[in-house]
Amino acid sequence: MLVGCQVPAPPPVMEAIPKVTTRPVPEPEPREPSQWPLEPDVEEEPKSTVSLALLDSAGQLAATGRTDEAVETLERAIRIEPRRGDLWLRLARLQFNAGHFAQAEQNARKGLLFLTPGGEEARDAWLLIAAAREALGHIEEARSIRARWGVFRG
Repeated sequence: MLVGCQVPAPPPVMEAIPKVTTRPVPEPEPREPSQWPLEPDVEEEPKSTVSLALLDSAGQLAATGRTDEAVETLERAIRIEPRRGDLWLRLARLQFNAGHFAQAEQNARKGLLFLTPGGEEARDAWLLIAAAREALGHIEEARSIRARWGVFRG
């Protein structure tokens, strides 16, 4: 047996656990169904006067056959307001008319991100995509898009 200076272990210290108090969370007041918004509160952003002027300028340049300058002008307008789907669609149309079909498709698809789904401009964007796909040799894909939008081409 081992004998020595053995000191008994100190008694365990019991720390007081702080009492947690919770405050009741008030319940939200119920709303009548007539008060529920049918559509989310999304306000349309006002269009910049600068981008409107650039859009007008691009239209004039395109009308006089200065397509490259019109494209550059629209690109400036898009840098100012990149969430305007109509600007992307105008750019896509100019590029399609200039024979840049892949760029036209890409920009029409970007425009779709910001256009109202199922709206007239979205329909125009899809039909432009169909025309670009057809010009790039993807005939069946173009037919499928046109069939979806109820437009048949002979």
